[in-house]
Amino acid sequence: MNKRAFLVIFIVVIFLPFARGLDDGLLIKINGIYENMSGHYEINGDVSFVLKDRNIGSAEAKRYPFGNYVIVLDSNKLVDVDGVELEGMLAHELAHLESYSEMSFPGFLLFAIKYGLYSDFQRETERETDMNAIDKGFGKELLAFREYRLNTASEKEIEILKKNYLSIEEIKALIR
Repeated sequence: MNKRAFLVIFIVVIFLPFARGLDDGLLIKINGIYENMSGHYEINGDVSFVLKDRNIGSAEAKRYPFGNYVIVLDSNKLVDVDGVELEGMLAHELAHLESYSEMSFPGFLLFAIKYGLYSDFQRETERETDMNAIDKGFGKELLAFREYRLNTASEKEIEILKKNYLSIEEIKALIR
């Protein structure tokens, strides 16, 4: 075995369990926060969390047939996030799920198609979702998460955040 192969194997064996532990820690933290927040949302079904790399965004709420809901989280984009910021992220994603749970599945499919095709509809949906999270009492948390993402996101993600979501100033005005 050459030195390079040995080094790669050594790094994987030594550091992979540690990296997995970080992911497990994030999921434990998220589940704990979710338990505390879930009473504020009416979601007709089970909510689970999955860690997966995402090209754009740090989280995405998904609905599947038969009342199954998933929030996909990119742990690489949530490395230094604190509890308050996680609450803000979850407040937004749970507001999506609450909205989805009010739709029939065919209605949700139509919604998803419109969301994918029409940027104005996407912007309206994201801004409304931010407002719903604020209405649930999570304005300060949403503000903390938005500030976190604007400080840690890629240029492309920042452009999307500024275009489609409530701005820092708008959130501050709504939580006064």
